[in-house]
Amino acid sequence: MAKSKLKTAAVSIGGAIGRAQGTAQRVKKEAEKSLKSLEKQMKVLRKDLTRTQKRMKKAFASIRG
Repeated sequence: MAKSKLKTAAVSIGGAIGRAQGTAQRVKKEAEKSLKSLEKQMKVLRKDLTRTQKRMKKAFASIRG
C-alpha cells in the first residue's frame, strides 16, 4: 500500500516537473524571439540616426558657409 502511494506521488511530481519545464522552455523561446526583434529595431534606429546626423551636419555647413 505504501509503495503504490509513493509511486503515485512520484508520477504526479514527475508530471508537474515536466509541464513546468515545457512551459519554461516555451517562455525562453518567446523571450529570445522578442529580443532578436528588439535588436533588429535598434539597428534600424541607429542607422536612421546616423543618416539624420549626416543630413544635419550638411545643412548646418551650408547655412554657415
